[in-house]
Amino acid sequence: MAAFRRLLPTLLGPYRGKYAAIHEERVVGSGDDLLSFALAAYKESGYQPIFVDRVTDEPPPPARIPHFNPV
Repeated sequence: MAAFRRLLPTLLGPYRGKYAAIHEERVVGSGDDLLSFALAAYKESGYQPIFVDRVTDEPPPPARIPHFNPV
């Protein structure tokens, strides 16, 4: 994740709005659909740790975390 944050300014131009896969401080692929793209990235580079996230300069939407409310 740290590598993605460091590379984000350079990723925004060519990959804005797409998913990008980062491995060892470099982009190993990109795509529009997360699932098909991630499967293709693993197929190409083997099953090794990669970081995949959408390239955007907007903050992520807030997460809704349900909680238990006793009645």
